[in-house]
Amino acid sequence: MDIFNLKKHEKVCGCGKTKGKYIDDIKAEYSGNAMPIGFANSSFSAAYHEQRKKDKLNFAKSDFTKGTEFTAFFIPASAKSINKVTSITSGLNAGNIQ
Repeated sequence: MDIFNLKKHEKVCGCGKTKGKYIDDIKAEYSGNAMPIGFANSSFSAAYHEQRKKDKLNFAKSDFTKGTEFTAFFIPASAKSINKVTSITSGLNAGNIQ
């Protein structure tokens, strides 16, 4: 399994069977056997800043092994913002997801 972000150009998973891209600033398309995921932006941002503060404390490697958690979720097939397609559309921004 691979996890990767989408861009406006096509991206492909490690095995090459899943592809995806943004088709505008909000909507995306993908092909292949993927389960799209999303991050709750506010949760991710708070966790990012909290982890940066923790990292500055220089914990010994064995004392602090779990990073700060944030909320992630699967994007359902019914979401209007992402579509599963049989092939990725071409054009100036040709692109992938998994």
